Amino acid sequence: MRNEGKYVNGRKQGPWRRFYNFPKKEGPYEGWHRNGVLAAKGQFRDDKWTGHWTFFQPDGSKAAEGPFLNGKQHGDWTTWDRKGQQKSQRFHEGVRVH
Repeated sequence: MRNEGKYVNGRKQGPWRRFYNFPKKEGPYEGWHRNGVLAAKGQFRDDKWTGHWTFFQPDGSKAAEGPFLNGKQHGDWTTWDRKGQQKSQRFHEGVRVH
């Protein structure tokens, strides 16, 4: 992390900017909900989502799973509602995620 701004007489003056130098994502990934329950599990390659991913609700039940190719949903995806019932099963071809 790096901060950038101006000092006048030893005090911060005017606008300041903060820069974060996050490392490139590579390899296995696990993300967590605030309550400590696993939220997502998958892989990154060249900072892009790749391979099979699984996403979980805050209670630990599955929310969605399927494959990524070059950072985009590509292949058969399944989603579940909060009660654990299968909601949908679709084929995605190159759907971009945020």
